Amino acid sequence: MVFMEHQVTIHQDEDGVFIAEVSSLPGCVTQGTTRAEAIENIEEAIEIYIESVKAHGAPSPPPFREETVKIGEAIKVLSKLGYKLDGQKDGHIILRQTEYPFRRIVVPNREGIAKGTLRNLVKQVGLTSIEEFKNLL
Repeated sequence: MVFMEHQVTIHQDEDGVFIAEVSSLPGCVTQGTTRAEAIENIEEAIEIYIESVKAHGAPSPPPFREETVKIGEAIKVLSKLGYKLDGQKDGHIILRQTEYPFRRIVVPNREGIAKGTLRNLVKQVGLTSIEEFKNLL
């Protein structure tokens, strides 16, 4: 599916319309009255955008590939930072700091944690960068 090869951003505007855009495909933007409709529309927009690029012999934009960290690696680092497993439900794991302030971190229990999710996780645990996180592996 072409949609999965590109990073899509969806947000709701002031009128309640969902706007979907692809940063790696300049000008590839659409909308929908629901999030599901916006996703359906951006899939079509990406498809026709790439067809146009190919029809004019232009180089295809590279697909979006985000670096991931394995869930086991993330838990290992969080353990070093004082977090312990506190529970699990469906696709998520919750870890709790064993000392004050007893913060809780919920991480997706997936094969890999995407860079954007990891960046937010790093911020929540008080680290300054993904590199600092990876150095704790």
